[in-house]
Amino acid sequence: AEITDEFTSLFDPGITVPDEITLLTSITNEQCKSQPKFSDMFDDIVRFIGKSIIVAHNAQFDLQFIRNAVDQDMIPEELNRDYYLDTLELSRILLPNLSSHSLENLLSYFNIEISTLHRALSDAKGTAYVFLELLKRINLLARKTLHTLNLLTSGNFSPLSEIFSRAEKLANKDPDADIKELFSQKNIIGSGNAAYSGSSRKSELSENLVEEFFAPAGFLSGIFPFYEPRLEQQELAKLVTRTFNRNEFLLAEAGTGVGKSLGYLVPAVVWVQNNPGERVVISTNTKNLQDQLFYKDLPPLLKSRGVSAVLLKGRANYLCPLRWQHMISEGFNYLSPDLKKNLLNLVLWAETTKTGDIEENPGYRGRGSDYLWSLLNADSMHCKRSACPYFSDCFYQRVKNAAMSAGIVVVNHSLLFSDVASGRQILGQYDTLIIDEAHHAENSASNCLTRGLTVWNCFELSDRISGNSNTKTGIIPVLTETVKKLKDQNAINEAEKLIIQLEDFALEFRETSVLFFEKALVQARELNSSKSFNKIRIKTENSLPVFESEEQAQIKRVLKKITNSLERIAELAENYGDMSRELYNAVNEIEAVISASSKIEESFSYFTGALPEQDIVWMEIVEQAKTPRVDFYSVPLNVGNLLAGSLYPGLKRCVMTSATLRVGDSFEYIKTRLGLNLIESEMVNSADLGSPYSFKNQALMLLPSFISDPRNRDFEISVGTFLERLIYENLRGTLVLFTSYSMLVNVTGYLAPLFSKMGVTLLSQKPGVSRTVLLDRFRKNKNSVLLATSSFWEGIDVPGESLEQLVIVKLPFSMPSEPVVEARTEDVQKKTGNGFINYSIPEAVVRLRQGVGRLIRSHRDRGVVIILDKRLISTSYGNIFVSSLPSNLEVINKEDVFFGRIKQWFNDSYI
Repeated sequence: AEITDEFTSLFDPGITVPDEITLLTSITNEQCKSQPKFSDMFDDIVRFIGKSIIVAHNAQFDLQFIRNAVDQDMIPEELNRDYYLDTLELSRILLPNLSSHSLENLLSYFNIEISTLHRALSDAKGTAYVFLELLKRINLLARKTLHTLNLLTSGNFSPLSEIFSRAEKLANKDPDADIKELFSQKNIIGSGNAAYSGSSRKSELSENLVEEFFAPAGFLSGIFPFYEPRLEQQELAKLVTRTFNRNEFLLAEAGTGVGKSLGYLVPAVVWVQNNPGERVVISTNTKNLQDQLFYKDLPPLLKSRGVSAVLLKGRANYLCPLRWQHMISEGFNYLSPDLKKNLLNLVLWAETTKTGDIEENPGYRGRGSDYLWSLLNADSMHCKRSACPYFSDCFYQRVKNAAMSAGIVVVNHSLLFSDVASGRQILGQYDTLIIDEAHHAENSASNCLTRGLTVWNCFELSDRISGNSNTKTGIIPVLTETVKKLKDQNAINEAEKLIIQLEDFALEFRETSVLFFEKALVQARELNSSKSFNKIRIKTENSLPVFESEEQAQIKRVLKKITNSLERIAELAENYGDMSRELYNAVNEIEAVISASSKIEESFSYFTGALPEQDIVWMEIVEQAKTPRVDFYSVPLNVGNLLAGSLYPGLKRCVMTSATLRVGDSFEYIKTRLGLNLIESEMVNSADLGSPYSFKNQALMLLPSFISDPRNRDFEISVGTFLERLIYENLRGTLVLFTSYSMLVNVTGYLAPLFSKMGVTLLSQKPGVSRTVLLDRFRKNKNSVLLATSSFWEGIDVPGESLEQLVIVKLPFSMPSEPVVEARTEDVQKKTGNGFINYSIPEAVVRLRQGVGRLIRSHRDRGVVIILDKRLISTSYGNIFVSSLPSNLEVINKEDVFFGRIKQWFNDSYI
């Protein structure tokens, strides 16, 4: 294919070109002022397009712009209909494994070079070249895959259908080798370990043997290129080994650069190797660390050691083969157009995945993706277990069975604590546990043990019975056809009456639920004295009147009627049916709906009944323009008590590690929060391993005391002017961490025009822009400035010149009126006499230490940490924060001296 013609032109948008657009495209106001209006050149655009099919990247965005920019009567039929080819949609279908489907990323993937990104003509050419590459890729697909894609697009009035139809006729039976290996990752390493024995007699590990792994010419040097021995890592491994041998618990703080994952993985692997039948469960908070452990660190460690490892996730992460086959054979007919589009993004993945784990598929996103996945995942309510025709191919059962006999099982905190709540129904028996990122353990357990009740829960149950506007896959259409095949006419008649009643009950339940939540919203708004905060804690004295209303009683009555009707239909089916696969599926779905109904009834009883003292209960007002609502939630007040009662008694040895566990020089706070103070003190050891990096030599820590107090109204203005001068005098990669999103927005508004004139790239966290995209831009532009909030305080790694200045705007205190914070502060207040000092401050100290830890990520890094919060030096509690910092804090009260100190430090450190 070749380019035969091209059209490009600037136009006058009628407004000032935003600074961020100028930064992105280099298009200025001056360039646009003398150009025609878009509507004046629209006829030329239409003539150029003619009758051609439009190919665009994110076509809806471009077409919607055109439709909004000119009068409707000016738009020809070709541009006013959705008949186009979108390379964004097509790339998500054909390359679901890519982490990003931006035009820039696709050009890089296909090794296509264009002159200038983010200019119209270059982007159009790039889109054309990408489209041609995607067409080639279609020809690599198997006939079966193309048949499914053709089936899902036929009748959608889309050129895609014709493309897939033609390709299907020419396709081979088997896919190209590249397609087969699209998803090559596995979640099982090695063959099964011996079954868990739980024997009290264990073969102890030699600390010297483990220590040899970390020697300069040791085992790790031979399997990991560029491995550097670190004394801190070696010491951690010895401590973990000792913990295993002595059946103890260990809290180990290992700073940046220690390499703590190998510090506990080596003893864990050798322990299992020496003790067949042992299982070590390793839990992480983040997917990044989970992937690092399983795909990078464990494979070389396990090689030739006779130890297997499994990466296990919650069952809702896995695709159910039975539900998938039903969906692509007939279920898709009941889906809305948007859901069908999302289904296309699953086809190639579903036919090539080896794990069935949806997290493999970054291309699966869009409107309704969560709802569609709920129709396809391996949730327990739909599982037929051994009676399922796809049982031997079940992704979840396969990995779960492997985990039961694996020596190493890698999970996340959510699954770990779900297992605790279920009485170990998920992970089975084990007595050795390692928790990495342990500073998140309390919050992860809380989130996992959260109970909720929303109007959407009620709609979901109603939809499962009678369907909704997006899909008609409710149980009633299935039952209507199924009961016709019963062997007894009286049974058929009774079942048909019950089905009619069931539809009425579902409607009554839906309508009554709407009334209940509408009344609850009105009453919640009346209780909400602080209109700026949307969460209200529910206590006995402020319980809502609707909790004792006729609506809540009616909801409970109709839920019982739904359950009774379904149970009777199931009974008739079992007594008078032939128990064919169709009938069995119907009965199984009935049981799933009964279970869902019981859970909703239980939730209503919980939230409208007497409030348990051991729980924190609150309501959350969601002020959406079209559908404002109020939701109800609860979490346990004291997670530590639950862990001490349900998790620790089943363990013989446990290691908890993180870069931030201490407050000051003490581990007492984390011990108390995680319930380790409730077990024998001699069983729990702690160790601070430090870091191989020298923060004192590699970083300067400053506090400008001339800046306004954060409690003053002019603080926001002073932050903006401070950052303006900092970047003007020291243009370096700078990360600014905020605790308030509204302040971030206001400071961004102040800095954007100033930085634009200075030629400085300003990046700002905002809805719709992913953390990954922002970080990628920040890393690539070494002198850019990134303003960010909570999710950037930890878990990001930006080594080198891209991050040399870290500014922390305020101490990261949680909002005291947030229900969980308020309740736990009150609880600590009762126990210690000072909830602020003994709960709020330690929580903020840990977050501050995480934030400060973003700066120094390697031996070569140099930089400055600037904390703008004067409370560090003006309050009685400030010293608790200062004593937890990794280096001495310099306080400077004159502006010129302050900025001169930064210049001098950078000049000296790079000599």
